[in-house]
Amino acid sequence: MKNNLLKLTSYFILLLFALTLLFQKPIRIAVADLIYDNKIHLTACKDLPTYEEVEKVLAENGEFVSEIEGVKPGFIDVEVGMVEKCDGKADIC
Repeated sequence: MKNNLLKLTSYFILLLFALTLLFQKPIRIAVADLIYDNKIHLTACKDLPTYEEVEKVLAENGEFVSEIEGVKPGFIDVEVGMVEKCDGKADIC
């Protein structure tokens, strides 16, 4: 009986590990959205714009950026964020 329980527990832990690996991205997205209230874009480094391109877009759309920041002044900021794992690439955060 004890041996069966040990086997069952081992299988259960292995199943949890496999499911975690299988659903890693959806879990990360859910945690970011539900707990941290953020969105993860999961865009490949090669598809991200450069820091300069993002700055240019923000400068060209300054009125729209001001509108967004005006929703809750001092709490909402729109700025260029460097993507750590992608050298020279950036996004809007």
